[in-house]
Amino acid sequence: YSVNNTMLIYMQKPDATLVAGYNKWKDQFERHVKKGEHGITIIAPTPYKKKIEEQKLDPDTKAPILDKDGKIVTEEKEIEIPMFRPVKVFDVSQTDGKPLPELASSLSGTVENYDVFMEALRRSSPVPITIEAMPDDTDGYFYIDNPRISVRFGMSEVQTVSASVHEIAHSKLHNRKKIQIANDEQYQEIELFEKPGLFSNGRIVRDNLPEGVYCYDLRGSDDDPGEPVSVEEKVQVNHAGSVLLTEPLELPETGYLMLTEEEGLNF
Repeated sequence: YSVNNTMLIYMQKPDATLVAGYNKWKDQFERHVKKGEHGITIIAPTPYKKKIEEQKLDPDTKAPILDKDGKIVTEEKEIEIPMFRPVKVFDVSQTDGKPLPELASSLSGTVENYDVFMEALRRSSPVPITIEAMPDDTDGYFYIDNPRISVRFGMSEVQTVSASVHEIAHSKLHNRKKIQIANDEQYQEIELFEKPGLFSNGRIVRDNLPEGVYCYDLRGSDDDPGEPVSVEEKVQVNHAGSVLLTEPLELPETGYLMLTEEEGLNF
């Protein structure tokens, strides 16, 4: 998997080791995803081709070619539009079946221009990042009281990058001063549509959000309190809290997403 997808996998399931799609587990490894397991969302390329009308240019002057009436001549051209869509993959721990003959996709390996990549992460991080000895069961940690990030020494380059990105997200979300969360408001880490985030029981000052932090409001139904909670850009009534994410949500035309029991907000 790409570095970006590796980071997505790590942020959703830090203990993932061997990852593959549903059909790949079934067809190539004779394993089946356990009932009730939730997939890990990654991004897959899905480019499509489109025909467009384009001005025909003179090969020498690069100026538009005109017809006998002085109108610009056009020609049909097929182009490829890069698109991506979310797909689900599963870790081996989420499957049962035949023992693996070989590794699938592991969260180990090297990163091209690793030193440059890590330096870019350090510069983009709102707090210092250090690599140091830590317990084997801890890849990284963000210290709130003395804001800094520690990443465990001795991990693979991919895992080090993934842990750094994960902790940078925490550092941005926990910056109460910049986000202007009042000290008496409760807040805690959550997952919203499998994205790591932060929940606050009060309104957030949207105008002062740091770059890369996105705020969404939660509310119940005005007519029936028993209806599922929805998440949307901004609500006027029946406010039930706010959530902060380091990734934007794609809201449909209705302007909100419903949070069901199976997929949605997890504290």
